[in-house]
Amino acid sequence: MKTIYKYKILKDAEIVIQFHKNDLTYEGAKKLKLKIINDINFRHNFSFLIDVREVKYKVTKESTKEYGNFVSDNLISKGLNKIAILTKTPEQFVNATIFALEQSYTSSKYKVFSTLKEAIRWLNIDINKSDTIISEINRMKND
Repeated sequence: MKTIYKYKILKDAEIVIQFHKNDLTYEGAKKLKLKIINDINFRHNFSFLIDVREVKYKVTKESTKEYGNFVSDNLISKGLNKIAILTKTPEQFVNATIFALEQSYTSSKYKVFSTLKEAIRWLNIDINKSDTIISEINRMKND
């Protein structure tokens, strides 16, 4: 099975959507974050919606800490608004929660969700833009 790391920046909604499928490594996630940071449409005050509902984590404690430091140094400290993680399984929820706890992320900046609707609401995204977000996630899933 092919591992997928994709993203889409929705400037008018001030959000970056990340979609991951199959094996998720923090090395792969870091490469994707670098692409996003270097994208001309990216702004540090955007929020992130990260969909990990179709992944299997392939991480170590050390790589989790290293990736967390990378995110803190390159996004959190530069004005990132919020990060919403969308999960489906208990394993995904636990991994996302451990990541947040190890980095001392506050619940006002980082939260884990089991439904897209709740994640969109927490990110304070205009309800009129939610259909676009759902369509983008479905497109990334099916490409």
